[in-house]
Amino acid sequence: MSIPALMLAGGVSGVTSRFATHPFDTIKTQMQVQGAVRGSANAAAYTGVLDGARKILAREGAFGFYRGFGAVFSGRAAAMLPLSSLVEAIPLPPPRGHLTHWDFTNTRRIGKGRPC
Repeated sequence: MSIPALMLAGGVSGVTSRFATHPFDTIKTQMQVQGAVRGSANAAAYTGVLDGARKILAREGAFGFYRGFGAVFSGRAAAMLPLSSLVEAIPLPPPRGHLTHWDFTNTRRIGKGRPC
């Protein structure tokens, strides 16, 4: 793959992964900040993860889980574009102790069918 194609694939994969996990982060953040402001309506609003999900869905609808996703979208895409292209463009040897394709295809030559 060319570098621009790798950059595009990295950006798309970064945004896709955040799109899938953003609702969980929204619930987590809402639970973390509950009760942070004394006397607010948000004080101890959620008793658990499922309760938080139900209340966000009832109060804001499905789009409530994606509140703030615009900032995440732009930041994640910008971060993944160069990172993924660099990782794929720089050839690195496999880490020590990991089996390679050669180990699996040549096991008969190495110690009775077991890679060393």
